[in-house]
Amino acid sequence: MATQISPQPLNKKSWLDRIENVGNKIPDITMLFLFATFICILLSMVLSQIEFDYIHPLTNKPIQVVNLLTPSELMNLLSAMVSNFVNFPPLGIVIVATLGIGIAEGSGYITTALRKLLAVVPMSAVTPSVIFIGILAHVASDSAMWF
Repeated sequence: MATQISPQPLNKKSWLDRIENVGNKIPDITMLFLFATFICILLSMVLSQIEFDYIHPLTNKPIQVVNLLTPSELMNLLSAMVSNFVNFPPLGIVIVATLGIGIAEGSGYITTALRKLLAVVPMSAVTPSVIFIGILAHVASDSAMWF
């Protein structure tokens, strides 16, 4: 006697569908960075009005929050922006890697390399290879959807 498996109703979403929907609603990483920057600037304005009892351990002076919206601090923030980025070592590596991945993806190199890699995989290693290639393709965003 064969048992019948009833198909899942189409209107009921799985937990992966819900995770995907939440992930699709998250803004671009650049916008998240800008939002965090604006929140930090606004918090500096609010917290600069409050006196804290914390003492700097080296100078023994009270620690004070600086309002980044004052004209002098805005000028300091904007004029020191380039030197802050240049003097932050990991940023150079991230920018070069992002440019390299963008060029490789735009030229079709990553998509072709992933297709060639999957074409020579033995049947016993298909599942681990798809997982590995999925992780690699995540770096190159659009490449994974062409398989």
